[in-house]
Amino acid sequence: FKDTVSFSEALFMGIAPDGGLFMPTEIPHISNEEIQAMQNEDYYKTAFIIINKFLKDVFSKDELLSIVKESYSYNIPIEKIDSNNINALLVRLDQGPTASFKDYAARFMARAMQKLKPPDKKITILVATSGDTGSAVGNGFYEVEGINVIILYPSGKVSDIQEKQLTTLNKNIY
Repeated sequence: FKDTVSFSEALFMGIAPDGGLFMPTEIPHISNEEIQAMQNEDYYKTAFIIINKFLKDVFSKDELLSIVKESYSYNIPIEKIDSNNINALLVRLDQGPTASFKDYAARFMARAMQKLKPPDKKITILVATSGDTGSAVGNGFYEVEGINVIILYPSGKVSDIQEKQLTTLNKNIY
């Protein structure tokens, strides 16, 4: 196995050969000026600016903006947690479609995979879950053309809400 892989290779492999996670070879610098400019932006615009620093050689700006805008098309509240400190903010990661922080990654992953997969290739993703991961992946990939998702979960071992999230999407989610 080679030491480094492309974003696309990592995306479609999922888990690194050693069973761990893939990590970027470098972390791009974000200046204080850039951070200040993002202060009052919508979440998707901030996400685009940051993700573009990592993936500028993978997607055109228009492609990435489209992916990010569709991925984060829901309300993402950012709340002040200390009225005396303007920099003390909290991003509500429980406000996605399945109320899981995993919505953020799953929705981006689905749209990035759709854009990077060969147009004539069909993909099937198998998910084994105890609840919220499967819900987020199912919802994130729902109606994404060319990608089917099969979700396995332990019968009677997930909450009623999670089971509904896992079993009621249909179309490309099984």
